[in-house]
Amino acid sequence: MLAWVSNGSSFSLTAFLRITVCDLRDALFHRRQRLAEIWRKLDVMTAVREARPGEFDEIGRLTYAGFGHAAPGARRPTPERLHLLLDAEARARQGTLLVAEDGGHLIGTATLLPGDAALSRQARSAAESELRLLAVLPQARSTGAGWQLMRAAIERSAAAGAHALVLDTGPRNFTSQRLYHRLGFERAPERETQPSLSGEPLAVFVYDFSPSDPLLVRLARPNEYEHTAPSIWAAAGLGAPEQLSALAHEHELWVVERRDDHRLIGAVVTVRPDPAADPNAVLAPIAHPFAVAEQRPVVAERLEAHLAALRHVRQRLHQHTVSA
Repeated sequence: MLAWVSNGSSFSLTAFLRITVCDLRDALFHRRQRLAEIWRKLDVMTAVREARPGEFDEIGRLTYAGFGHAAPGARRPTPERLHLLLDAEARARQGTLLVAEDGGHLIGTATLLPGDAALSRQARSAAESELRLLAVLPQARSTGAGWQLMRAAIERSAAAGAHALVLDTGPRNFTSQRLYHRLGFERAPERETQPSLSGEPLAVFVYDFSPSDPLLVRLARPNEYEHTAPSIWAAAGLGAPEQLSALAHEHELWVVERRDDHRLIGAVVTVRPDPAADPNAVLAPIAHPFAVAEQRPVVAERLEAHLAALRHVRQRLHQHTVSA
C-alpha cells in the first residue's frame, strides 16, 4: 500500500482516492438534484389551462402582442390576419384555447384544433391535431410559458387519441423551431407547400404518436448540457467538447434518443442556421462534432440522414435568400 507522512500522520493514497471519488460522486448527485429542482420549479411557475369566456378579448390582445405587432415600428398585419389574431372566441369555438398564467396574469396562449377544423391548415385528416397561434408576451419569454403550452398540447392530443400533432411556423423563425426540435417534433419538408407572408414555404413540424423509427434525433435540452450529453462523448471514447453548454448556445447540439427507454446514445454539434452562409457546411468547427455511444452503425447512419435533411432545408432557405 502506498502511503506518505505529513505532520507526523500517515495517509493512505488508496483511502485518499476513495474519499475523493466519494466526495465527487456526492457533489455530482447534489448538483443533479439541484438542477432537477430548478426544472420542477419552472414547471409549476407557469400554469396552463383552458381559457375562460371573459378572457377572450385579453387573449386576442395577447396574441397580437406575442407576434410582435405591438412593438414600436413593427409591421402591421393584414386585415384578415388581424382578425385571426384578435378573434380568440372563434378559436375557442373550433378547438381548445389554452392560456399560460403566471401569478394571475395571462402571459401566453395557443390553440389546439381538431384536424377537420376550419382553422386547421396543415393537418391531413381528422386523425391529426393541429396547434396554431402559439404566442407569448415579449416580456415573458424567459418564463418557460412556450414550453409549457407545447407540452400541454402534446399531452392533450395524445389523450384525445390523435395520430400526430402538426404545426407550422415561419421559415426563419429559428427560435420557435429550436423549441419544437427540443420537444421532439420533426421537420416535415414534404408538407411544406403553403407560403408564408414572405413568400417562402412555411416550416412544418410533426409530433408522431406512433412512430416507426425507434430513434429520435432532437435538440438537447438545457438540463442535459452538462451531464447527459458529455457522457455520450465519454462512452464513445472521446474527450467531451469543453464547455458543452456554451457550445449548445453558440451552435446546435443534437442528440439521438431511443424512444423505448429515452436513453441518449449519440450526438452531433451543428452550426446554427444562417440563410446567407454555405448551406452544406452544417458541422460545427470543433474537434469532435460526432459522438456515438451505442449501436454505432445504426446511430451513425441516422445522424448522417439527419445532416442530409438539414442541408436540404438550408439549401432551400439559402436559395430564397440569394434570389431575393
